[in-house]
Amino acid sequence: DISGTQFLVDTGACHSTFPAVGSKRCQQEDVGVKFVAANSSSIEAYGFKTLQSSFTRQQYSQTFILAKV
Repeated sequence: DISGTQFLVDTGACHSTFPAVGSKRCQQEDVGVKFVAANSSSIEAYGFKTLQSSFTRQQYSQTFILAKV
């Protein structure tokens, strides 16, 4: 995206997550899906974030679930 943040988007994934930081971590939100870690503990979700990116001069938009990852 234009902020200089690099991230990997798996276009075949059902859901994509992005680390929740700052105030977004204060209140958990129901995002309609439950995430579970490999050790069977729950992964908290805090809402959604849409990021814009540019690849080969094309603009793309991807919505991520903000999570404690």
